[in-house]
Formats: sequence, C-alpha cells, structure tokens
Amino acid sequence: MTDEKALRLHDRFVLGETLTDEESVRLEAWYASQDAVEASEPASAGTETVDLKSRLRSSLEQVAEAARQIQRTMTENDSLRREIAGLRLELSQQAPRSA
Repeated sequence: MTDEKALRLHDRFVLGETLTDEESVRLEAWYASQDAVEASEPASAGTETVDLKSRLRSSLEQVAEAARQIQRTMTENDSLRREIAGLRLELSQQAPRSA
C-alpha cells in the first residue's frame, strides 16, 4: 500500500470513520512498517542532530566573533577619522595665508 493510501486510511480512522476489517489490517501493517523505519533511524538521527547543533553553535560563535571584529574596526575607523580631521585642521592653521 502506498503512503498516500495509508495516510487517507489514517485520516479516516482519526476522524472516527469506521474502517473495514481489511482496511484496519492494512492500516495496522502500515503503522508497523512506519514504526520499524522510525526505530532504525534514532541512532543516526540523534547523532546527526547533535552534529548539526554543534555545527550551528560553531557557526554562531564565528558570526559573533566576526561581529566583534567589525565593531572593533568601526571604532578604530572612527578614531582614525577624528585624528585625520584634527591633523587637517592643524595643517590648515599652519599653512601660510595668501593675501
């Protein structure tokens, strides 16, 4: 039985519709096959989840460090701009004035 047909039977069952004996047997068999698939996945799925969480945490730490570096660079740039503006002002005051 295809998953689509099984899902339709499942929906009917959940909605309280009466299934024939044959439909009930097919639905129970599908439930059993789904349980078997799920039972074979947790070991690898759990490991994959832990790995994904670890990779996500690492990526977030990298993003946070990049943000801190950007903030430091912006602060340094602001300081340099102020210094340049001060030097320009000094230079303009020292330049001989033409009459």
